[in-house]
Amino acid sequence: MITLNLSIPTHIIVGSQEQTTQATVDLLRTQWCKQGGGDCFCSECKQISHHQHRFLAWLKPTKDYTVDDLNVLFQITTLSLDDNQTFFFVLEQSEKLTQATANRLLKSLEEPHTGYHFILLTENLNALLPTIISRAEILTLARAQMAEAHPLVAFFLRGAPLTAVQDFEQLLQRSKFSDSDSQQLLDELFEHLQSKLAAAVEIKAGPGLRSGMTEYLMAATSCVHKAMAMPPQSGSSDLFWKQLWVSFPRQ
Repeated sequence: MITLNLSIPTHIIVGSQEQTTQATVDLLRTQWCKQGGGDCFCSECKQISHHQHRFLAWLKPTKDYTVDDLNVLFQITTLSLDDNQTFFFVLEQSEKLTQATANRLLKSLEEPHTGYHFILLTENLNALLPTIISRAEILTLARAQMAEAHPLVAFFLRGAPLTAVQDFEQLLQRSKFSDSDSQQLLDELFEHLQSKLAAAVEIKAGPGLRSGMTEYLMAATSCVHKAMAMPPQSGSSDLFWKQLWVSFPRQ
């Protein structure tokens, strides 16, 4: 069970979407459960399980976060709370905050009225503004076993040849990635490659076999790392992935 330092208004919980959501529900139950157990069938716990409570606003992005998605937060935080009251805003998938919405949110995080708390849930801490991170308590959940790779990421991990370009393009057309989706998948690809590289280094095989696999994974990881320095700009996700697909090393 995680706990929050309530002297700090902003909190970031890092982990898978399922992990962070459940951890936050459990946390809020301990705040408001009438039985004091934090896991029962009282009215408070039922409301929290459905992401509803009179002192809770649970926000989800429609795609990337827009100002409209955050309007309820901007409106409520103009009001002062009574003594000993607490109000929690939970932002699911906060890595989908755009530059514009993150900057607007930052203004609300800087000097909120006493009692307001902001919990940002994310799978990718690096996608958040450094100025938001610097103001927050960071809570990283224990990692679950790495989930099955997204089909786009799997294309790269399998080392599919350039002759599979038609399948690759069909996948791009079906997926219609937003810019934040692309950033998240790029991070996922890099994480998988790093994991494979670490495993390859540990393999107790002949030097030649180990060296060949390690060199390939080092080249692939380096290629993706360079791409991360120049992520897709607005509306250019398809072109970004096509260029990475062409330049990606193959065994």
